[in-house]
Amino acid sequence: MRGVRGQFVGNSRGGFTLLETVIALGVVAAVALGIAGGMRAAQLSSRGAETSRIALEAAQAEIERTKALTVYDALQRAGPDHRWSFDVPGLDGPARGVAPGEVRLLSEHEAAVLLQQPQLELNFNGVPDETAIDASYRLLLFEVRVDWRTPAGVESLRLVGSTTDGVW
Repeated sequence: MRGVRGQFVGNSRGGFTLLETVIALGVVAAVALGIAGGMRAAQLSSRGAETSRIALEAAQAEIERTKALTVYDALQRAGPDHRWSFDVPGLDGPARGVAPGEVRLLSEHEAAVLLQQPQLELNFNGVPDETAIDASYRLLLFEVRVDWRTPAGVESLRLVGSTTDGVW
């Protein structure tokens, strides 16, 4: 109802209606959810960086241990399948019961493919790009791989190192 000068007259109170209150609470809830989602993403990113650091440090340590071996000792440790596994404390392997770390000795052919080279001669017998690995290798290349599970899936890190027969 309008009064003499066009002003509203009645029992107008200066508060919020129920609809305005519900809308305001919805906006506050949306902002809070956005902040919580951002904090969760930051937490996951931080955890991802931490697991990557753990994997890198473990791979580098395994490279140093393997480089200290002669070709003969590396072949003895690897066995007939030319590989061995190692645990990485703080990381879960790619599957239950599977260690996250592995060292794989590379044949001339495998090393050439991995390093994108046309051919490699690692045992200096005049026959490059062989697929067999034996104690005649003067230079032995190996791959250290760490695979671990994350909430987003399996992550992987690969590094390549080398060891010699001790004569060099």
